[in-house]
Amino acid sequence: MRTNKINYVRQLTEMYQRQTNLRRVYANMAEAEERKLAENIRCLQCGGGTNNETTDLIPGPTAKPTATDYVTHYRVGKDGVRQDIGDWLDNNKGDPALEGFWEMLLDHILTRLTEGGNQCEFSTSNRAAVSILGSCMHEHKRLTMNYTTYDMKRERESLNPTESTVDVMMLSDEMGGSGTPFWYARILKVFHVYASLGTGRESTRLDIVWVRWFTRDKKHNFGLKYCRLERIKFTTEEDGYLPFGFIDPKEIVRAIHLIPAFSLNQTGELLSKSLLARVSKFSKGSEMDYAGYYVNMYFNINL
Repeated sequence: MRTNKINYVRQLTEMYQRQTNLRRVYANMAEAEERKLAENIRCLQCGGGTNNETTDLIPGPTAKPTATDYVTHYRVGKDGVRQDIGDWLDNNKGDPALEGFWEMLLDHILTRLTEGGNQCEFSTSNRAAVSILGSCMHEHKRLTMNYTTYDMKRERESLNPTESTVDVMMLSDEMGGSGTPFWYARILKVFHVYASLGTGRESTRLDIVWVRWFTRDKKHNFGLKYCRLERIKFTTEEDGYLPFGFIDPKEIVRAIHLIPAFSLNQTGELLSKSLLARVSKFSKGSEMDYAGYYVNMYFNINL
């Protein structure tokens, strides 16, 4: 808080009161949104439509944010485009990106519903307990993220994986000097499902992001000591990790800017032809990936 140092006690008191009132308003709006979402879920379970007339249209990056845009860390549409998961898997059968998709999705849902922390593999019997309402997912075009800039300002960004490549960062769980503080991934699909453990129970809406993981290039030294940016590459099974996975959008810190390592050229050895793993209009139909990327830690939004 800043004042002009004239009667500063009164000025600070008024500023604090305004902030308190704004926090109370934001809390009331968030509570109203939760009540409306619960009502829509009950309507879906009864076989009817939603009582929400809001479409999946979200203001673009040039739209002026309103106060409600900053209530939560992220925002997606209310309804989305409904897709039957089984039909979608059949229509894209043979795509290498779908290997283990269904099992990983059930594992992710189980982790979220049981609040198990880090995602792990579950048994077949545990997966059978997951009930997805209508066996469908609701896809969204955009994911809007709110974040804090380095100069302590609130900003937001609209992420659309079909328009351009969208790479994001998350806090990692790796500890120790050899661990990395962040994980990096490329967004492929944003959707939500209504899921529960067992039939007859109230379904919970889960917003989910399907991603393709990056991993650190261990052959590349980086940091201030070496005057080099961190270099990452797409994950393969040879790295000991799964190439694809699911994350909770609230775990995303913000989008990042990656610089292709042009000196390493492109390669087709990381993944064969996949229409689902290369979804942006710049890479759709391509069979090649850059062998590495540099994480641009000095990126400015005005560039």
